[in-house]
Amino acid sequence: MTTVSKYINTPFHNNHNKSQSLPGSNPFPGSDWLRLYFIPEGKLVIRPYQSGDETQILELFKTVFGKEKSLQHWKWEFLKNPYGIFISLAFLNGKLVAQCASIPVRIRHKDKVIKGAQFVDCMSHPNTRGIAVRKKGI
Repeated sequence: MTTVSKYINTPFHNNHNKSQSLPGSNPFPGSDWLRLYFIPEGKLVIRPYQSGDETQILELFKTVFGKEKSLQHWKWEFLKNPYGIFISLAFLNGKLVAQCASIPVRIRHKDKVIKGAQFVDCMSHPNTRGIAVRKKGI
C-alpha cells in the first residue's frame, strides 16, 4: 500500500487548485510536466532537469557513488549529446534526492534505426531510498 496522499501529473497551467509544472528540458514535446506527491516526509516533486540543477546533481553523485564528476564532464555527457537529454529529478522538500537519467542513442534493429536510451547515473540518496513506496529496492 502506498503512502502517497495526493498525486498530481499536470501540464503547465495557471489554475490555483492544482500545482504548476516547472519549465525546463521536456522529454514529452508539447507539454511541460510535473509530478507532485505529498508523503509523510513532505512534498516530493518529480520534474525534468532544468538549467541550474547541475550543482545538486553533482553533489548527489558524490554522495551516492563516493567520487566526484566534474561539471565539464557532466556537460559533455548530457548537454552536448546531439540527440538530446532525458533527466528526471526528484526533490524532497526542495532538496534533490534522486535522478533517473538516460542518454538518447540510435539503435539498429534489423533494417531500421530506432530511438533508444542508455540509462546512466540513476541514483537516489541513501537516506531517502524507498520512502514513497515504503519498500527498499535492490
